[in-house]
Amino acid sequence: MTKRKVLVWTALLIVCSLSTAWADTTSGTLWYTTYTTQTTAGVSARVWHVDYNFNGTSLVLTNDTGFANPAGSDGLLFSGNNLMVSGQNASGGVVYQYNPTAAPLASPTATTDTNNGSYHLALGPGGTTLYSIWNGSGTGSNTIQGITLSSGGLTSTVTNFTVAGETDIRGIVYDPVNSTWYYGTAGDGLTNGDFGYLTFLGTTITAHPLLTADAAAHGLTFDPFTNDIIFSSGNEVEMYTPGTGVVSTYTSTVGDALDQSSVDGNGHLFVASNNGNLLFIDYAATSQIGTGTAVEKFLKPNLDDLAPLSGAGSSTVPEPTSMLLLGTVLAGVATLRKRIRKA
Repeated sequence: MTKRKVLVWTALLIVCSLSTAWADTTSGTLWYTTYTTQTTAGVSARVWHVDYNFNGTSLVLTNDTGFANPAGSDGLLFSGNNLMVSGQNASGGVVYQYNPTAAPLASPTATTDTNNGSYHLALGPGGTTLYSIWNGSGTGSNTIQGITLSSGGLTSTVTNFTVAGETDIRGIVYDPVNSTWYYGTAGDGLTNGDFGYLTFLGTTITAHPLLTADAAAHGLTFDPFTNDIIFSSGNEVEMYTPGTGVVSTYTSTVGDALDQSSVDGNGHLFVASNNGNLLFIDYAATSQIGTGTAVEKFLKPNLDDLAPLSGAGSSTVPEPTSMLLLGTVLAGVATLRKRIRKA
């Protein structure tokens, strides 16, 4: 076998072995909320961040830090250089804006909604509109609102959308691959909600059910790793492929009340449970959450929502590890080929 063939086979083996090794490890910082004030290390807060490290078998959480203690907190996401936090029923429903690099417990700015509360948040395409969702029964112009953003920050321009087709939308998420908004109606801890897609016409949003009374769709996340929609509620997490249906399901056996989820774009999923558990699933090898490696770890009482780790609403949009790795290996191969030619 020639040196060139040996070189090519060696490079391929390196790619396969390293990508396999890297696929089931991950680390980073996760931002989250609790729906009541919690105290850790003498700091009382509702908005927190914690460092995580998964080594392939176990999940380690460190540097759990209280960041802010607003009157209410629920959904959260990043918009430009800002951290947005929905305020539940506080002051009639508000969205708080924080500087995530400021000192912990810094005072935020806020935009008051005209609905009864602000629970879950979603970022529209292009990052120009922040959607605030009221988790409560009823139709009309107070259940979903669009707050116009300027340079990623809140403004006082709020659009009250009239919602038709559903009476209790709990969360929405945008699918950038299919240019489609999806929604879910499952109540807290319930798995019998509706799931479908939304159409916008002026100030009217119409819901079109795809699954009726059969979806654990309370929290919704778009997964750029598989281009699927992941939704969660009660003790279930489901993976939905547009045009196909539910392709994979994970069922917790420890009495979880799963809420919002977050994916890192590399085959790793986090889901917050209201009983304090943080569910982690590594599905990088199978692309199916039901066959991944699942770890449950207690984080904090009254755990609520997680900020996105990838895509819209995340602080950074990570480049897939495999692409970075492949680029590094190919660059090395090119260098070695030049050396062999000179030899």
